[in-house]
Amino acid sequence: MLERLLRYADKQLHFGELVTGVRDHRRWSHVPTADVVTAVLDMFFARLGSLNALEKLNHLPAWKKLPARSVSADTIGRVVDVLDDGSLRASQKMLYTSMKRNKQLVAPSHGLIALALDGHESHCTYNQRCQGCLERDIDGKIQYYHRNVTAQLIFDNFSFLVDMEEQRLEKVS
Repeated sequence: MLERLLRYADKQLHFGELVTGVRDHRRWSHVPTADVVTAVLDMFFARLGSLNALEKLNHLPAWKKLPARSVSADTIGRVVDVLDDGSLRASQKMLYTSMKRNKQLVAPSHGLIALALDGHESHCTYNQRCQGCLERDIDGKIQYYHRNVTAQLIFDNFSFLVDMEEQRLEKVS
């Protein structure tokens, strides 16, 4: 079933072109970026909850028929961390344009499409800090955390991710 879905997505939405347009910031790559992006999309389409669940499917005969199935969870995590934002946004724009042209995005009955903004705090800790951490004082202790904001267009039949940005503090000098 997943194989048919991927063929349909490639035919209607030009997924192959979208995937090959995504770039990353690695100097040397043993695994092509397109393979990693395809594996992440397969995880999404198969409704798997984690990269490890995706990796466990590599031994199944039906799964081996699909391209780019031998990518490990660790490799996917490392590559996704260094994907180029600009190329992802360009692929998203191509996908949105294609879906809109094919009339796959249906407006609600009232005709208005909503833009939903959502903030999320991914994690917090008192012990470790990275360069992108935000800081807050809680009872005299410094807590480090990360936040992101997501924007989605809400249609009657689909929610389309527009963009996601990590919140950063601006340093005023």
